[in-house]
Amino acid sequence: MSYLRPISEPGSPAAAAQDAQARAQSSGADRARREAELKSPPMHDARALTDGGSEARIVLDGAVYTLRVTRLKKLILTK
Repeated sequence: MSYLRPISEPGSPAAAAQDAQARAQSSGADRARREAELKSPPMHDARALTDGGSEARIVLDGAVYTLRVTRLKKLILTK
């Protein structure tokens, strides 16, 4: 079957090449995961923003917004 990869003898050049390829693939996946984590926006707990209450004021460029937590645990942001 063509989709099966041949198994190389341990210690052979082919086995070393397969090991290097596997390490490169896993390090590439690890690198991509780390980059995605670095690019993700900061996360804040809404309960911490409201100080345990149901409302918080947020200022952006001088404009004041109100963040409210509803009884159904939904967030509403209004200007």
